[in-house]
Amino acid sequence: MSRQGWRWGAYLASLILLLGVAIQWSRLETIQSGGFERIILFALAWVGMMGAVFAFPKCSRRQGFLMIALVGLVLRLVLWPAPVSDDV
Repeated sequence: MSRQGWRWGAYLASLILLLGVAIQWSRLETIQSGGFERIILFALAWVGMMGAVFAFPKCSRRQGFLMIALVGLVLRLVLWPAPVSDDV
């Protein structure tokens, strides 16, 4: 697999991990529920975010901006039903 192909694979794996974390986080009923589960979800989200940052594919500035905006929009929509914390 080429170096760029490896980057795309790692980036997509990171995004899938983040999507899974967001789906699980949205299932929590309140911000206080799922104490141990929240710790695990935060740890997995950190792994996914580090992977997404360090494996971000090399592309033009415009393509990069569009990819970041699209991923952010999708994750925001998935997190829409998530419980709101008191610091919002």
